[in-house]
Amino acid sequence: MRQPASIFNDVIGPVMTGPSSSHTAGPCRIGLLGYQLWGGMPESIDIRFDRKGSFAAMYNLQGTDRGLVGGLIGIQPDDIRLLRALQEAKERAVQVNIGIDDFETDHPNTARITLRSSEDKVLNYVGKSIGGGMICISEINGFPVEICGDYYELVMTVEADCEAEIRRITECLDIQTLYKAERGGTVLLDFKMTHPVSQEIVDSISALNHVHWIRCLTPVLPILSSADCSAPFLTNSEMMKWIEENKKEYWEASAYYEATRGNISTEEVFKKMRQIVTVMEESVHEGLNHPKPGQIIQARAANYLDMAKKGRLIPTGVMDTAIAWTMAVVEVNSRYGRLVAAPTGGACGVIPGAILGVAHHLGLPEEDKVKALLASGGVGMLIAEHATFAAEICGCQAECGAGSAMAAAGVVQLYGGTPKQCAAAASMALQNVLGMICDSVADLVEVPCLGRNVLGAVNAITCANMAMAGVEEVIPLDETIQSMYEVGKLMPSELCCTGKGGLAITETSKRLKCELGYC
Repeated sequence: MRQPASIFNDVIGPVMTGPSSSHTAGPCRIGLLGYQLWGGMPESIDIRFDRKGSFAAMYNLQGTDRGLVGGLIGIQPDDIRLLRALQEAKERAVQVNIGIDDFETDHPNTARITLRSSEDKVLNYVGKSIGGGMICISEINGFPVEICGDYYELVMTVEADCEAEIRRITECLDIQTLYKAERGGTVLLDFKMTHPVSQEIVDSISALNHVHWIRCLTPVLPILSSADCSAPFLTNSEMMKWIEENKKEYWEASAYYEATRGNISTEEVFKKMRQIVTVMEESVHEGLNHPKPGQIIQARAANYLDMAKKGRLIPTGVMDTAIAWTMAVVEVNSRYGRLVAAPTGGACGVIPGAILGVAHHLGLPEEDKVKALLASGGVGMLIAEHATFAAEICGCQAECGAGSAMAAAGVVQLYGGTPKQCAAAASMALQNVLGMICDSVADLVEVPCLGRNVLGAVNAITCANMAMAGVEEVIPLDETIQSMYEVGKLMPSELCCTGKGGLAITETSKRLKCELGYC
C-alpha cells in the first residue's frame, strides 16, 4: 500500500555520495536490502539491466554498478567507500557479473539480481529505483512483494499448512500490515512493523519444520511508515486552508505535515532539517575550499566567487553568491563527494545555492535556513505526491525544475514572505522550466547539469522576488505540478535520461564518452 510522501524520505534526502540519487543512492539501498535478504555478503553477484531502460544506458558512468555492489557488501549511500565498491568486492573475493538483457518491467530503473554461494544457495530479487533515492523490491525468488525500506520487516517462505502456527508466534509483535503471496504450495509472508523483531521470535519461527527461509530487515529510509500513516493535507490548496485556519507560516505547515506523517514531533522534524542544513553547508565548503575537477567539468566555483568579489564579472549581488554556491555543490557531486539530494543528486546544487547562498549573503541565522528548507520541502512533498522526481519519467523538469520550485518557496520564506507568496513563487519557477529534457553529456551528471542547476537557483530567486513584488502565478501550484507530470508523460524516452537524445548524442558527447573508456 502506497504511503503519503515523506519530506525526509522522498524530498530532502538522501545524504549520499554522488553522482545520482536514482542511479547511485537508490541502487545502494536496493543492494542494502539484498544484503539483509541474503543474510550477509554473498560470494557471487549477478546483475541484469533491461536493454530498454535507463540503467542499461549509463550504469557504469552514473554509479549504478557501484551502488548495487556497494550495498550488497554492506556499504551505506553516504559512505565515501562507495566510490571503490567494485574494488572492495574484488578484494573480498566476491565475484561480480553485470549484463544487459531483454525483460519486461514497468520502470526504466530496474535491476534483476541473483546472489549465489559455493553451496548452491541462490537468491533472486528485483529492485527498482523510482527517483530521488526511493526504491522498491518487487520480487523475491519469483514471489511478488513490495518492500520499500520504510519498515522493520520479517520476511519468510513457509509451507501453507505452517501459516497458522507462525501467526500464533507473531501475535506479540506490533504488526502494521502483512503481505502474503502463494506459489506452488509455498507461501511468502512479509510482516511489516515499526520496531525490530527479537532474536527469540526469529529462533522460534526458524525452529518450525516447514519454514524454508526467514530474514529480518531493518529500514533503509530515515522515516518509518505505519498502517495508520496519514497526512493532514496532500495538495497546496488543502495546505493553504490549514495555514489560514491555524494562522501559521508555510514552513510550519511543512513541519506539521512531516510530524503527522512520520509520527514524530515537530521538534524532531526541525532537528533533522537542521542536520540537513549542516551537510549542505559542508558540501558548499568542500567545493569552495578544496576544488577538484569532475570527469568533464573543471572546478570553477571558487574562481567564480573570487572574480565576482574583485569586480571582474558583471555584478549581480546576491546572485553571485547563489551561483558560486550552486556550482560548488554540483562540483562536489561530480567527483562523488558527500552531499544531500534535494530533491535529487542531479539537482543537488539548486536548493543550497539559492536558499543557503542567499542566507549567507544576507547574514541570516541558522534557524531561518531551517525554516526555509522546510518550506521547500513542503513544495517537494506536493511534487512527490502528484508527479515525480525521476528524470527517467519526466526529464530534467522533474529534477532541476522541481528543485527550482522548491527553492523559490524557500527563498520567499527566508525573506519573510507570506505563504501565498511561497506557493506563487514555486508555481512560477516550475512554469518557467516545463519541458526541460534530461540529456547528460557522456552519460555523466556534469553537463548540462551544472548550468541547469545554476539556472534553477537563479530562476528560484527571481520568482521569489516576483512573487513578493505582487506578481501573480495565474496557474495555481497544484495545477502547475500536474501539468509538469503530463508534459513528462508526453516526452519521448530519448529525452528522459537514457543518453539517446539532445546533447547526449552530439559528436562531442560521443567523443568524450570514448575518451573516458565507455564507448
